Amino acid sequence: MLVVCCYFLNDAKPCQIFNADTILFHQIPELIRPYLLDAPPVALPYTIRCDKLFHAITPPTPTIYDIRVPLPDPLQQQMRAIITSPTHTNTLNTISRMDDRLALVMQAISHSKAKHGFFSSLSKDPVNFTKRWISSQQRDLEVIMGKGAWSEEDWQGAEWRRGGGKSVWGSTEAHESVGSMLSRMKA
Repeated sequence: MLVVCCYFLNDAKPCQIFNADTILFHQIPELIRPYLLDAPPVALPYTIRCDKLFHAITPPTPTIYDIRVPLPDPLQQQMRAIITSPTHTNTLNTISRMDDRLALVMQAISHSKAKHGFFSSLSKDPVNFTKRWISSQQRDLEVIMGKGAWSEEDWQGAEWRRGGGKSVWGSTEAHESVGSMLSRMKA
């Protein structure tokens, strides 16, 4: 059972809107319904005098009433027409499909860029690149398998604390290792 306590925001005095300090949550619609109904119409009693004698003796002073007349919002009708139309739903579905395709294209571009970087580095200096890559893969495999000979100093080095694309964590090897580890965890 959920109980709502009513208090003013400025001080801790109980709120007198509902004539109670606390109310049950399910009573809220029943208590606010009178405040949501339309106001009763305003009746303005008036008399129009058309006799010449009255107007000749005392010239009438006009009484002006400034009355606000609520009108429906014209944009609300247009928005409802747009939202409820089947073309709107079709447009949203089309946008969603295009967004999915765009995400796949961006992922393919990212993979192509990674491949290009890998093969470019390999083509510039194949021997040293292969040695570094095999060494990196061997260390990563040892760490993933829990057989690595990592000391506490290795993990606290500046290269492990630094983030971003140029750090150890931004390398292709780290991404491949994490992907391999996550795929094993799912299986």
